[in-house]
Amino acid sequence: MPELLFSYEGRIGVKQFWLGLLSGLASTIALAMAIGVLLAVGLILTGASPQAQEWATFFGSAIVAAYAVFTQLAVTVKRCHDSGRSGWWSLLTLIPFIGLVWLVVELGLPASVRSRLVGAGR
Repeated sequence: MPELLFSYEGRIGVKQFWLGLLSGLASTIALAMAIGVLLAVGLILTGASPQAQEWATFFGSAIVAAYAVFTQLAVTVKRCHDSGRSGWWSLLTLIPFIGLVWLVVELGLPASVRSRLVGAGR
């Protein structure tokens, strides 16, 4: 599983793509919970000021967000490679709504389903 979430090299099929996205989501949630608990305990034990609490929350959130983006892009880059595209196409997923639609239609559906969808619109 680590090579699925932490490597930008290789190719993956549709099934592995969805497995990777779900695994990335689950591990992001687990990381967020762990950081949240550690921050809460640490801030309570140290009696941190409100400003210190805000900064700690900001940095904890930044770590979780960076992890989520890194793993999602790793899975998407490999799927782009499998579909004959450059990994740079995965940056489209960072565009709100457009990126999600592209992700699901172009990368998340098998070619047979995708061709029926595109063909039905004509």
